[in-house]
Formats: sequence, C-alpha cells, structure tokens
Amino acid sequence: MNKKKIGICVAIFVIVVIVICIVIVQYSKHDLEKVKKEYAQTLEKYGVVKKENISTMIAKFNTEIMDNGLNTPAYDDYLTVEDGSY
Repeated sequence: MNKKKIGICVAIFVIVVIVICIVIVQYSKHDLEKVKKEYAQTLEKYGVVKKENISTMIAKFNTEIMDNGLNTPAYDDYLTVEDGSY
C-alpha cells in the first residue's frame, strides 16, 4: 500500500509539472504575440532609421545647401574620416 501512495504522488506530481509547463508555453506565446503587435505599431508610428555612410550624408547636405542658394558645398577632403565616421 505504501508503494501505491508513492506511485500516486509521483503521478500527481508529473501531471502538475506538465500542466505548469503547458501554461508557461501558452503565456509565452500570448506575450510574444503582444510584443509583435507593439513592435508593428511602433514601426508604423515612428518608421525605420536607415544607416547611411558619410558620402551619402555629405551629398544630401550639399543638395540642401545648393537648393537654398548658398553655393558653398561641403567636401570630405578637409575632414579626417576613419571607418566611415569623422
């Protein structure tokens, strides 16, 4: 009879552990869906920042300068450039 009680206790323990694992997995899936939704909303609201190199930035800056009639463009020859940054 003692072995029966131990067997029942072990079976109950295993069932409880399985139920807890299932609950954790379901909660994680729900949380993941929530995070994905928030991420999509953030992207929609703020957009994405694109990585640019120095040459592209200088070209955009010079375009703005010339469009505003200043006619003094920037050159990267005068600056110290190392690994794409000043």
